[in-house]
Amino acid sequence: PGQFEERVRHSLITSQLGNAVRSTEFATSAELEELVRLQRQQRSFSYLVVPSEDFRSDAAPETAELEAYYEDRKARFRTPERVKVEYILLDIDGLGAGIEPSEEELMAFYEAHRQEYGAPEQRAASQILINLPEDADTDTEAEARARIEVALARIRADEDFAEVAKEVSEDPGSAPAGGDLGLFGPGAMVPEFEEAAFAAEVGEVTGPVRSPFGLHLILVTEVQPESIKEFSEAREQVLAELRKSEAEQLLYDYAERLADLAYEQPDSLEPAADELDLELQTSDWFERDGGEGLLAHPKIKAAAFSEEVLTAGNNSEVLDLGDNRMLALRVREHELASYKPLDEVRAEVEELVRAEQALERAREQGEQLAARLESGASLEELQAETGYELEQPGSLGREARDAPAGLVHQVFQLPRPADAGAVYGLADLAGGDF
Repeated sequence: PGQFEERVRHSLITSQLGNAVRSTEFATSAELEELVRLQRQQRSFSYLVVPSEDFRSDAAPETAELEAYYEDRKARFRTPERVKVEYILLDIDGLGAGIEPSEEELMAFYEAHRQEYGAPEQRAASQILINLPEDADTDTEAEARARIEVALARIRADEDFAEVAKEVSEDPGSAPAGGDLGLFGPGAMVPEFEEAAFAAEVGEVTGPVRSPFGLHLILVTEVQPESIKEFSEAREQVLAELRKSEAEQLLYDYAERLADLAYEQPDSLEPAADELDLELQTSDWFERDGGEGLLAHPKIKAAAFSEEVLTAGNNSEVLDLGDNRMLALRVREHELASYKPLDEVRAEVEELVRAEQALERAREQGEQLAARLESGASLEELQAETGYELEQPGSLGREARDAPAGLVHQVFQLPRPADAGAVYGLADLAGGDF
């Protein structure tokens, strides 16, 4: 907590400079107008898709082509550094599974936490409150008591409690509702109010009752009896909660012993696992950016690739992963970053070369079609000749999602067309078409 507070304090101090700069920023009217003009600009366009699949060859690329592609893009076939770790996990579920309490222990736990296995008695009540400070003098208290007694007399004379509350009560929350406080259980009200409300019968007006807020008249309007499960009904829940409670106490004892054992024999976790009768587990391979599930935890990633564990070969310290989980680990296997040989990735490289060659041929076809557009042909004519798909999304803005993002970006790079004319451009699409 102290470190966290210091971090927040430092952050607040260092943010002051940034806030000072931002708070003095300004933009001229001309800049704002230009920004809005550009952001809201729309362009109307159509496009013809040249599918690269039409130019795909089933023939195997030449070995030289594969080698050249592999060397040019070798980083694509890099295997990152990775490790396998073995670890001991302490968690409540694992520790609790071995706890078998007696029936007497279960019953004692049930009695101690009885209110948790159902709903306690609840009551609905209305009140009339006359405010009276705790340190009020004698005259002020006498005046308040006189006012509450007048209200009580009116109710005993058969005036409606709710109407009197609306007129007299000084509680701004309940007075407009005729003093209605709704249902409440034990602990919801101040002790003086609760004691009087839970001692009264339905329909009975109690008071005046003195509390830190003032003087109350209380009308109990409803009683909902407690509904606590019998021990036989709640037994499985009691067992689970008692196991959890005892496991929480065991967790930190085991963590302390694990820390000692892992430190005393830093080159193996097996003695600690044997001593504590815990399972020594082995992970799958994972990289510096972490694995899946438990192995994605930042503390596990940091420990596994730390100099102390990875380089020196020692056990890690016991890591607190939160949610009542503790873990110690050591690296079991380590592989440095490397490149897959061409023979291993040949099939993948062949597929990539075919795709690149197909796109290049589609691009050549697209450039020929663009040249015809510049010569006066229309997209509709080219579509009729080639059978390629013609898309006509109409007018779209810069952030439009009705056309491929790369295409929209390219459209907004083109110059404004002359009156009644058009301009033409070319674009690679994300899916490999043109």
